[in-house]
Amino acid sequence: MHTSGRSIVMDLDKFLWRQFRELTVTELYAVLRLRSEVFVVEQQCIYSDLDGKDEESRHLIASRAGTLLGYLRLQPANRTCEFARIGRVVVDPKARGQRLGCRLVAEAIEEARRLFGPVPVKVSAQSHLEGFYRQFGFLRTSADYTDDGIVHCDMVRSEQA
Repeated sequence: MHTSGRSIVMDLDKFLWRQFRELTVTELYAVLRLRSEVFVVEQQCIYSDLDGKDEESRHLIASRAGTLLGYLRLQPANRTCEFARIGRVVVDPKARGQRLGCRLVAEAIEEARRLFGPVPVKVSAQSHLEGFYRQFGFLRTSADYTDDGIVHCDMVRSEQA
C-alpha cells in the first residue's frame, strides 16, 4: 500500500473529470471493471450496473501509474430532477483507508457547484455510510430502503449545509 513511505493515494498522477464521450476505451474498461469487482463481486449484489445514466454523467477518475484507484459519477440537475446526483462512488480495495473516498466526494461537490450553481446534491447512500456522507453536509431525507439487497437511504446536501 505504500511506496517510498508515501501512500498510493497521495501519489495519484491523475484526478480527472471526463464526459462519457471523453473516456478512453481503457478508462471505461477500468471503470466498469472496478464497479463490477466492488459492487457485484465484493458486495455480492447482482444488479445491472449499466443503467443508461453514464452517458449523461460526468466521471471522476483517480488513478496512479495507469491503475484506477477511485471513481464516481456526477449526474446533472435537469428538468426532471432538481438535484445533482453523486453515484457509483467506489475505491479500489488496495487504496482504502487513505481517505480517497473523501477526496472524491469533496471534488464532486465542488464540480456540482461549478457546473450547476447552488443546486442541492443528492446521494443514495448505503445506510452504513450515512456518517461518511454527513461529514460533507449531507442530511438523511428518507427512511431506510433496500436497493438490490443492500440497505440504503437518500441524503441531500444543500448549499446552506
